[in-house]
Amino acid sequence: MASAATLANISLLGHLACLTFFLVHRPLILLDISQLSRPIFGVNFVLMQLWMGAHHWVSRRSFGLLAGFVTIQAAFWWVTIYIDSVLSKGWIYGVHWNAPEFEDTAMIAGVPLAPLLGTQPLGYASLILTDIITFGSARRTLHTHRTTVPQLPLLALLDAMLFTSYDLCIDPVSTAAKLYFWKDAADHPELTYFGVPVQNYVGWMCTMGTFFLVYRTIEHFVPPREDDEKGRKGEEEEEGSLFVWAPVLAFVFNLAWLVAQAGSNALRVVMIAAMGVPALMAASRIFARTGVVEEDGRKEVWDRGIRYEGKVHEQ
Repeated sequence: MASAATLANISLLGHLACLTFFLVHRPLILLDISQLSRPIFGVNFVLMQLWMGAHHWVSRRSFGLLAGFVTIQAAFWWVTIYIDSVLSKGWIYGVHWNAPEFEDTAMIAGVPLAPLLGTQPLGYASLILTDIITFGSARRTLHTHRTTVPQLPLLALLDAMLFTSYDLCIDPVSTAAKLYFWKDAADHPELTYFGVPVQNYVGWMCTMGTFFLVYRTIEHFVPPREDDEKGRKGEEEEEGSLFVWAPVLAFVFNLAWLVAQAGSNALRVVMIAAMGVPALMAASRIFARTGVVEEDGRKEVWDRGIRYEGKVHEQ
């Protein structure tokens, strides 16, 4: 478990280093075609996937469950984008078209893969942030099997809100950079938010809310990995504070990059409210997480979101 936690931490640090480069260099990643930015974008993508996989492993969930998460999210994404962008139906997000630069990237039936693959770790980070805000824990097996079925829709709704908060920030930037073109923005400018139809965000809330509900329902009935019981009885490695803080740091660094890209102060204020407030809520929960958690007869001592084994020394 220590090696997996170390891989997750190294991957996170690499991702933050890439975001720092993008913050300084200030390209819109998907449109920048410089010789330097594209390799770093590729490295960043690999690091995000490694972080997601390593974090999932440390959380004692099977890779089959992670594969399901990736597959189901990809299916939701591809079908809805295909309907609105390729078929021009506009039922979910509104009719829109991609910039010509996407023609040089990998696509499936006219749907570019780069945005999908780049935001899958964001979907996973949204799950973890929801867990931290709700339960005060980044380690998902401490509570995923404790949740009741009636709680799942509320958790999925919070997941979708956190995911859409990123969309509220990046879509105006992408649209201003002519990465996307919206039919309804020209026809009904009064129904837009910084150049993006409001329907787009309602569509993402519904799409991702449904996806997260499906995934959380599946996860609720899937037990931890078979080695979980062995790990509980043996010596468990400490994940460390970086592991606990990973989704918060990722949100903050992405927010900083987006604020630098924003074309107006009004949009910057919205960005800070949309992504900064959830990050602060999660941070406060981590700092407040102290005491003892008892699971299946085993006690765990928590201090600022980090798990410790042993006796509790009352202050």
